[in-house]
Amino acid sequence: MLICGGPLSILPASGGKPKPVQSISARSAIYLPSGFILYLDFARVLHALPFDVKRMEATGSLFPVVQDVESFDATSSGILLFRRGEPDLKIVEWVDESGNAQPIVATPGQYGFPVLSPDGKQLAMTIRDDKASQIWIYDLQRGSRNRLTFADRGVSWPVWMPDGANLLFRGSDGIFSVPVSGAGRPKRILQTHGLPESVSPDGHTLAFTLDEPNTARDIWTVPLSGKDEALSAGEPRPLINGPADEINPSFSPDGKWLAYSSSQSGAFMVYRHEHRRAEFARR
Repeated sequence: MLICGGPLSILPASGGKPKPVQSISARSAIYLPSGFILYLDFARVLHALPFDVKRMEATGSLFPVVQDVESFDATSSGILLFRRGEPDLKIVEWVDESGNAQPIVATPGQYGFPVLSPDGKQLAMTIRDDKASQIWIYDLQRGSRNRLTFADRGVSWPVWMPDGANLLFRGSDGIFSVPVSGAGRPKRILQTHGLPESVSPDGHTLAFTLDEPNTARDIWTVPLSGKDEALSAGEPRPLINGPADEINPSFSPDGKWLAYSSSQSGAFMVYRHEHRRAEFARR
């Protein structure tokens, strides 16, 4: 049996087509005779998934084993070998058109996914501690910060709603919404392993990327309705799903276009897709 990375799949030793294992993206993976798939995700977290090779299906929920892993292996008896990586410490800076840099957060930390609010007054980002990454909001005028999430497992990919009142983000089992004011708890609006990328200027459509076993990474959209704590998502559907990788969708400021990157030419290049309102109509 062969375990394939990328969209996690299993290829039986007898041959045939790879069988996807849930909607999981992995850098590398192995199977243990004790009945587990071990895989390393792109956030350097090593996970274990109970798996029955006879039925070719998961028999339980995946769970994290260890973080900050660069590479790993395991013996047939189940002894795990792994190499840790050093924490990726960064600072956060403004950089102007001339390349001049000015620190926003000068204290080194494990920061990720910085995104400015629509009015440019706040900065959302993830900060990772010893347990998991969480989303924080920096007030750029006051120099203060506020923590928005307290998840047991790490969260990532914050995306602002156009009115600046809510953030969308990727959680352990879906895409969530949380009020930026901190007045409400995060709420899952869509069960998916996709990554939220961009919301249309009218706030009615979310574009997200999703790993698909047969077509690599694709761009999907889902209609949004409601505001603040009443924000909800409709039925998702694929928008651009060719055999190449399609990633990084971003709506234009006027909402007429969706820019994205695709590897269809053999190298990643930027393309545009016309945003026709009928394609994104709410159901």
